Amino acid sequence: MKVLVISANRKLFPDPVYPLGAAGVATIARDSGHEVDTFDCNFAPDLERDLSLKLREFQPQVIAISMRNVDNTTLTRPQSFLPDYQGIMGICRTHSAAKIILGGSGFSLFPEVFLERLKPDYGVIGNAEQSLADLLSGIEQGHSLNHLIYPDQNGATEKPLMVDRSFFDLRKYYELGGLINIQTQRGCAFKCAYCTYPFLEGYRLVGRAAGAVVDEFEYLQEKFASKYFFIVDSVFNHSEKHVLDICNELVRRNVRIKWSAYLRPKYKDAAIFPAMKEAGCRSIELGTDALAEPTLQSFAKSFTVDDVLQFCGQCRRAGIAFCHSLIFGAPGETAQTVETTVRNIQASRPTAVLAFLGTRILPNTPLAEHCLQSGYVRKAADIGIEPLFYVQPGLDQDWLLNYLRRVARVDKRWIIPGVTTPRVFTQKLMRLLNRRGLLWEFKKYATFGQRVREKLLRN
Repeated sequence: MKVLVISANRKLFPDPVYPLGAAGVATIARDSGHEVDTFDCNFAPDLERDLSLKLREFQPQVIAISMRNVDNTTLTRPQSFLPDYQGIMGICRTHSAAKIILGGSGFSLFPEVFLERLKPDYGVIGNAEQSLADLLSGIEQGHSLNHLIYPDQNGATEKPLMVDRSFFDLRKYYELGGLINIQTQRGCAFKCAYCTYPFLEGYRLVGRAAGAVVDEFEYLQEKFASKYFFIVDSVFNHSEKHVLDICNELVRRNVRIKWSAYLRPKYKDAAIFPAMKEAGCRSIELGTDALAEPTLQSFAKSFTVDDVLQFCGQCRRAGIAFCHSLIFGAPGETAQTVETTVRNIQASRPTAVLAFLGTRILPNTPLAEHCLQSGYVRKAADIGIEPLFYVQPGLDQDWLLNYLRRVARVDKRWIIPGVTTPRVFTQKLMRLLNRRGLLWEFKKYATFGQRVREKLLRN
């Protein structure tokens, strides 16, 4: 059977992200014996012309559309991606009679709504490798099938695939995005109030063997000349043993790469920091969210202010850059907790700070339940694909935004999406200058003059 896999994402800023999920779907379809082709909406100059041509030439019997995101999660400049998905569906229905399957993290958050609005033939929720293979087999054999396919065995029990990267233009993503994504484990055991990872990937953590992970690093380095990577696990240091095993294997094989990852700002064994540095860790993104105790508790974070400050101190000693990701306006947030967070963040001496105003309310999260119980949201149906954000009632949003603007004007390390986001020109210039890695890493140069003056004064 001929299967066309479409990566529906069209978001190129701040960096284009290689469609790991769509490539995984293509890998599964091919390994199940089907003839597979792909289409990447990110790099289609004329979407309708290019996609319709692909459909006419390939003539698929099944079209699988991977939907990565629902919106841009930015309160100050909200943008729903539903119109993009509607456009892609319209082109497919006009130029093909193929059965259409929707999937991806974006679809999985609102499956019933997307089924109603986009009217596909089938939808696949979450990690459903075997279910997808069975679905394709059932379509081929003409069986009567359910329209909605749920994750295998009620959750993420399968290890992440080593996907075939040749299905999409990895070299182009590396050239434009500065790094390549890789997954070492699935699942999330933490219960942050707003987060959908446990729902999408399961609460049980399932990791790949260190040898298999390093095999993939080596393959990508040799095949595509990739040297910079981003580990996309929800929290790379769920298990410090997992981190150390991978780092030790990278060092043992003398694999010379640079990489970044999402980490929780809490540790037990300080040995992970020099181990990560020796293994090529260049930077860390921290899901800090806040740095005032009441707000951390409101978000149900599993660490304290002291944990974060100690973690950041270890990063600095190891020479690893780090960026705090913050969300202002949590339940119970006040002007005092906002100012406390800013003071503590500055005390941690970060490389960069990524600050969001308001929390995107998503279903199947404790925050969604809080919004319904408190009356912030009237009914569950209001939590939909159109962006809806939580900001603590009574907290002056104008004051908060102006306060954060002042912080960002004084300290250039602060980035506020929708307010102080670097321009597309700056992004393209950095890549043309062959700058690899995360763009926020270069924020360290924004305070160069200030740091020189401080050093001269100390001396």
